[in-house]
Amino acid sequence: MKKIPTEKISKDSYVVYLEKASEFDKLMKYAEGRELWNGVGLNAVHCAISACDSLTAFYLGERSKSQRHEDILILIKQIPIKNIDDRMKQLAAVLAMKNLVEYEAREFHKEDAVKIAIQAERFYLWVKDHLPQ
Repeated sequence: MKKIPTEKISKDSYVVYLEKASEFDKLMKYAEGRELWNGVGLNAVHCAISACDSLTAFYLGERSKSQRHEDILILIKQIPIKNIDDRMKQLAAVLAMKNLVEYEAREFHKEDAVKIAIQAERFYLWVKDHLPQ
C-alpha cells in the first residue's frame, strides 16, 4: 500500500472538520440556488475534503498532508467501516471534478454542478452518520 504524508491530530478534532464540511455544504447549496456553478463545484470539493478529514481524525487520529487530494482515498480505505468502498467511489467522483472546476479552461456547467453537489452531499451525510453527534 502506498504511503502518503499525514499529520497526527487529536481524535476530537473531527468536530472542527465536520463543522467545516457543514459550512461548505451550506455554501454549496447557496451557490446552487443562485446558479453560481463554479461556487457549487468548489464548495462540493471542500465539503468532501473536510468530511474526509473529520472521518480520518476520528478513526485514525491523522489527516492527509498530501498535495494530491486523491491520496485521501488511501487513508479512508484504512477505516474499518462496512461497505466503505461504495462511498470511496462517490468521493473519487467528487475529487475528479476538482481540476475541471478549478483549473481547466472550460466552463463548469449546471449539469456538472448538479452532479458534484449530489455526490458531495451523499458523501457528507454518510460521514455524519458514522461519527458521534
